Amino acid sequence: MNLLFRGVTSVDGYQERILNNLYDAGMFTKCIDVTQSEEYTLIEKKFESVRYHAPQNIAEVGDIVIDINSCIPLDRNILEKMLPFKSTALKLLDRQTEYDAIDFQQREYEYIYNLRYWNHVIEKEKVDKMLFLYQPHGISDYIIYCIGVIKEIPIIVLGFTIFKNRFAIGNSLENMGENIYQRYVELKDESADVHLSEYFQKYYDNQVNTNHVLQNSERRKIIRQKKDILFMRCIKPTYFGKHLYRDMRHFCYGIKHMDKKAMDAALYNINRDFHIYFKTLKRYLNTSNIRYYNRIAENFDSNKKYIYFALQQTPEATTLPLAGVFENQLLSIQMLAYSAQKFGVEVYVKEHYVQLVREKDFYKELRRIPNVRLIKTTDDTYQVICGAIAVATQTGSCIWEGIIRKKNALVFGTCCFWKGAPGVHFINSVEKCQNVIKRILEGKDEINEYDVTKYLEAIDQKTVETFLVPDRETIQEIGMDNCVNNVSNAVKEYWGKNAN
Repeated sequence: MNLLFRGVTSVDGYQERILNNLYDAGMFTKCIDVTQSEEYTLIEKKFESVRYHAPQNIAEVGDIVIDINSCIPLDRNILEKMLPFKSTALKLLDRQTEYDAIDFQQREYEYIYNLRYWNHVIEKEKVDKMLFLYQPHGISDYIIYCIGVIKEIPIIVLGFTIFKNRFAIGNSLENMGENIYQRYVELKDESADVHLSEYFQKYYDNQVNTNHVLQNSERRKIIRQKKDILFMRCIKPTYFGKHLYRDMRHFCYGIKHMDKKAMDAALYNINRDFHIYFKTLKRYLNTSNIRYYNRIAENFDSNKKYIYFALQQTPEATTLPLAGVFENQLLSIQMLAYSAQKFGVEVYVKEHYVQLVREKDFYKELRRIPNVRLIKTTDDTYQVICGAIAVATQTGSCIWEGIIRKKNALVFGTCCFWKGAPGVHFINSVEKCQNVIKRILEGKDEINEYDVTKYLEAIDQKTVETFLVPDRETIQEIGMDNCVNNVSNAVKEYWGKNAN
């Protein structure tokens, strides 16, 4: 059994320990590691392994490097089966520059290149299992995942949730967290008292008993922390310089070894870097920031009947790929506003305070919708939620913030994490949206506290406690051995029930 493994940032042999546990349990015999960063530890691997780097990244010593011309060509069968996933894969290239700066022709090239490369790796290594320690949301990760889906290879995906150091698990992006709903049904049938861990009890009490929102100083601190990994970073000289330095190294390698192919490839990448840099700079100058948004936003009016729609930060995994076909939040708002207008209900849209820039046309389109109102980022979120008849979003935290305050949530994403939660309605059509709004106005979908706490108990029991980005505080809080065992046991349990 050959396992393709996509890990996360590791520390103290975290990933090696997980893989050793799975190997001891007979889950695989050989590991094909496609993790894009490597931690050098003294942890001894008990298993045979090979490591492949994404084709656009620098290979490390010991990595297998494949000439694309030696890869198996793509045939009609795989190209046609990948069509449902292609548009998402092309859009995911925004994450390379954190902005829409790559033209269609280049996106098509990157897509075909990655598809051919990873299909060859999977065929060559005879992969028959895949494990992702977080949801794939980069071009390489997503294409690997999609190849696994169309080849019907058993997959396990862990995905982060709104709860600190808690991860949902599933056999696809759409099914992450399906075991939560199953456990929720069991808990309701048992009709027992609610038993929450210390963390979840504290979380629930804080949500119910306080309406604290981030103060301006806290917001500014988070914005500063986020700034380097959002849209701005692609036009910073330091970020651009790293890419240029990498390509110049490859060019010098080609000269030293008289390798014309290496020199040509490096020159192509250098030209591409300059093209993307200047195109990104031009596009950035045509965007609007939070200050502009707050200037055009209206004052919050709590006396009107409204649904609160919380915009999510983009580009991020929460909207791409987890929102599915509603990745463009404008589509969700258009459907919601069209449906709500029939009942005289307005839609209050609030920008995410960490969204540094967004296309001006996006806001212009929103303002053209008659019953849509943009409200300021400084407005109290919980006050807005409490005054709404319902909340709406793709996959965001306002779903839980709403139902915990007994507000129904209209969800446009595809993630299974909220499936069956009290007051949660997955929206896929105008008819469904109108029916849900009508039932809410008629008081037919009331939420009770017992159901909410039972669902929280199911989340507590069926999410995996570990970390995404390791830090000493988290490791000390949970314990490295606990993190390793939590992931290992969850994978073994899930694969034992679902993947064989």
